[in-house]
Amino acid sequence: MISVLLPTDFSENSMNAITYALEFFKHQKTEFFVMHAYQNDVYDHEKLVSREDFDDQTMDLPSSATSGYEFISVNAGKLRNEGVEILLSGTPIKTNDFTWEVNLNFTKNKNKVIALHPDIDTYTISEARWAGASIVAKVGGEYGAIMGQDFLRTDKGEVIHGDNGLPLFTNEKVVLGNGVPDWTAGLNNRFTYKGVTLQFLLDIKQGMDVYSMTNSVAANKGLLDVTTQGRDAYNAALAEALVADPDLSVSNWVPTAGYVSSGVVNTGTADNPVYAPNTTPVNPQNYWATVFERTPAPFIYDASYVKLREVSLGYEFPRSLVQSLGITSLNLSAFGRNLLTFSNNLPNIDPESMYTSGNGQGFEYGSLPSRQSYGLNLKVTF
Repeated sequence: MISVLLPTDFSENSMNAITYALEFFKHQKTEFFVMHAYQNDVYDHEKLVSREDFDDQTMDLPSSATSGYEFISVNAGKLRNEGVEILLSGTPIKTNDFTWEVNLNFTKNKNKVIALHPDIDTYTISEARWAGASIVAKVGGEYGAIMGQDFLRTDKGEVIHGDNGLPLFTNEKVVLGNGVPDWTAGLNNRFTYKGVTLQFLLDIKQGMDVYSMTNSVAANKGLLDVTTQGRDAYNAALAEALVADPDLSVSNWVPTAGYVSSGVVNTGTADNPVYAPNTTPVNPQNYWATVFERTPAPFIYDASYVKLREVSLGYEFPRSLVQSLGITSLNLSAFGRNLLTFSNNLPNIDPESMYTSGNGQGFEYGSLPSRQSYGLNLKVTF
């Protein structure tokens, strides 16, 4: 399969960018398809294995300020996507009165950034509002990586703190997660007993991460439960210090109680570190404000989920009854959508609530949850 983008002459576009004569971008896809039927078509199995290469896609690269333009649009890069899709369907039970039908669709994809423009090895896809987080394509890595500064850690993974009790951070951005799911699946079950039909659909996405700016902002404003740790102790110690010295400068006061962050402090040197447990209390507000500004790491969560996407219950009225009314068939059903979420590791937020389902997957801020809906269907055939 070959897809092309029509070439464009050198021009200026509405985004203040230079657009050179773009060449065709190439999309090559190879597929292998296998289908099986078992036991007199009681079970069906379909398997699709694919490999896609995307070459010379359009990229906007930063332009020199002296050019008068913000970006230059060029053809560059190669992205490879390898995946497998499996469809299983069957009827495990079928009698004169009862039927159970099941359908399972499973998809797993793995992508890799093979190349970008010769001048860069990392391309920013989307940038967050806070903490310098970004979603990138990095040569040799997976597309959609979430990057940002992390806590500075020991070889054992312990967070290193300064003498002031606040955490230290990496100088460079590192990969903290990925907003693209490892695999997705849908499981649909349909049970029919005489004229009654019960059907439910499970929607599954696993192995994706999200930077929740809703939780980040809430922590900065002291609205998360975790931010209450050490708050009462700090306020009590400060009140006692003000009683002892009414002219005390709060900004210069060294807290004697408050939030003590878990981790270590280096009591040695940079070349020969010696780590001891951190015991320095700080103002919880200062701690969470510092974290909010410097790193997205505490607010990157596993956004995997299993959702009960839809349930319906219907009844097909007997033909002997409806034909006497001058109609061929009559079906009445009730349904509900987006009813429950299972295996949700993302606090306070619907795991589907992200900026976009497109290239910038992995960021969330103030998004509304999926709407629940209920309804009735009446189907009449004449």
